[in-house]
Amino acid sequence: MCQYWANELMQFGPWSVTNKSITPSSGDMRDYLSFAVYYWPDCSNLGNTTGLAPEEVWSQCPYVRRDGIFNPDIYQIGNSQALTNMSNSIYLSALSYVSTNNSKYSTHVNHAVHTWFVNEDTKMNPNLDYAQMVRGPGYGKGRYRGVLDMAIIAKVISGVEIMRALRPPEWKQDTDEGFVAWAKQQLQWLETSELAIDELASFKYFHSFYN
Repeated sequence: MCQYWANELMQFGPWSVTNKSITPSSGDMRDYLSFAVYYWPDCSNLGNTTGLAPEEVWSQCPYVRRDGIFNPDIYQIGNSQALTNMSNSIYLSALSYVSTNNSKYSTHVNHAVHTWFVNEDTKMNPNLDYAQMVRGPGYGKGRYRGVLDMAIIAKVISGVEIMRALRPPEWKQDTDEGFVAWAKQQLQWLETSELAIDELASFKYFHSFYN
């Protein structure tokens, strides 16, 4: 089963945070971007008589929370899905390499990690400044809850640790060193960013995940 899903996911990689049609307000496509999942637009007071383009809805209509109800247009960005698929793919491919010693899995792990975390053109900037944004007038920055988007990266770390332990030739030193450098920068962001510090001061599982 592990190999089956590793093979399935492998067909869609590698993934890059830059593969999205919406640019963060920073202007840098390497910044991770996601929208708050339970927020919906309320355009009833705009007085418009014609339909609004999506970008107009996002910037002109206030967004209100509807707890537990996913707004499906959050999937237009694709960064959160790519992060999930990339992390699962690395983890499952690493496990598949353990059981098969097939180099296609270690090659894939190296390529996927290098693309998302190391390559200067395609890697994710080590911050979550634009994660879980609530759209509406004046939107542009993320929320502290966006830190939770990175929970899945634990699977990447597990996959990397497997590669380090087994040392397949397909796992390259520049990938390993680049991933470590990225993780250190991400840790610095977690310790100094206002959004991350707010996550630490929050409640329930948000605080638990940060720790």
